[in-house]
Amino acid sequence: MTRYFFVVLLMGLVGIAIVVKGAMIMFAERQYWHDVADRFVKENVTVKPNRGNILSSDGKLMASSLPEYKIYMDFMSGERDEKRRKKDQQRKDSIWKANFDSICIGLHQIFPDISAATFKSHLRKGREMKSRNYNILPNRNRRISYIQYKEAKRLPVFKMNKYRGGFHEQIYNQRKKPFGSLAAQTLGRLYADTAMGARNGIELAFDTLLKGRNGITHRQKVMNKYLNIVDLPPVDGCDIISTLDVGMQDICEKALVDKLKEINANVGVAVLM
Repeated sequence: MTRYFFVVLLMGLVGIAIVVKGAMIMFAERQYWHDVADRFVKENVTVKPNRGNILSSDGKLMASSLPEYKIYMDFMSGERDEKRRKKDQQRKDSIWKANFDSICIGLHQIFPDISAATFKSHLRKGREMKSRNYNILPNRNRRISYIQYKEAKRLPVFKMNKYRGGFHEQIYNQRKKPFGSLAAQTLGRLYADTAMGARNGIELAFDTLLKGRNGITHRQKVMNKYLNIVDLPPVDGCDIISTLDVGMQDICEKALVDKLKEINANVGVAVLM
């Protein structure tokens, strides 16, 4: 009976200690834990909207923002606990070695100008460096298209999520003109620094409509990962339908270029009414 009494007494004391500690955290240490939580929150992170398209009078796409990518590899485990990190690193290394040849052959098929042997040498170097952000392409300034990115994502290891496989990317929105130089001056250009906005042409004249409105998020660290929590969603820019006629513009540009070549001139102007 005495033994049970001591067990009950001990459990009671433990329960009281838990309640007291909880009360201390809720009241006496409340501000301290709020300050700790605030250290893992990044407020007012700007989210850029998608810029609107410029269309011809018959709906053909004249200027649009298309994504380009740089692709990277993280060769190291992100686990914080040492035992779990060693185990996870062994898993990543074994998967990488088993699929290494297939990855290099697959990359060569996507990028025929780079041999599989070059990819092998390049990626081995990144693995030896234990890099966490290693550019998969030998030319570190090279960006790839959305189609090439999706093809790379189908390769072994790369198709895993970035925490298990290590493949990750950086996205750039690049302004493209599908018809090349056709009406390029009329359409206009953007500054290299996108924060400066449009430089000339329709891009500048209708910049307030094309650029949309920025959104706002805050980043909060949860379970050792940052999550983007949307406070104000971005509003994409409006599409602009111009009076440009692609067919007529093409005829006009060809006639101008032919005449410039005929008289060996550097500059010429053709007015299409």
